Amino acid sequence: MKNISVLVIFLICCFISSAQDIKVKRKFRGIYTGIIPPYEFNSGEELFRVSSAPISITISKTGYSLSIGDLSYEGEITALSVQKKQAYFTIAIPEYSLEEKVHVDAKRKILLRDGIRPQPIMQLTKIKE
Repeated sequence: MKNISVLVIFLICCFISSAQDIKVKRKFRGIYTGIIPPYEFNSGEELFRVSSAPISITISKTGYSLSIGDLSYEGEITALSVQKKQAYFTIAIPEYSLEEKVHVDAKRKILLRDGIRPQPIMQLTKIKE
């Protein structure tokens, strides 16, 4: 009986800790801007050319906002790994069932975005607020 109660308490603690929001440290938060370079992708039947577009990413304490041209998306941070002055995020955009990977270097004030294929990996620069 004692072992079961200890197990139940352990499981409850694990559930509570996993249900908490991921909070981003202040040094990684901010607005990052750049330009998506032009690229091509093959749909299987046609070769499409996509022109360059401005991009802006805002990382807040618990969320993520992405603007590409006239389109805007809101997302949530689903995974976070921090190593000194660098952070690696996994971002979920629920309305489209998409995931993006983002690497923030706080020392150099840059963000590397590994977007949705076939978009190229791009570097964005943090702007002062």
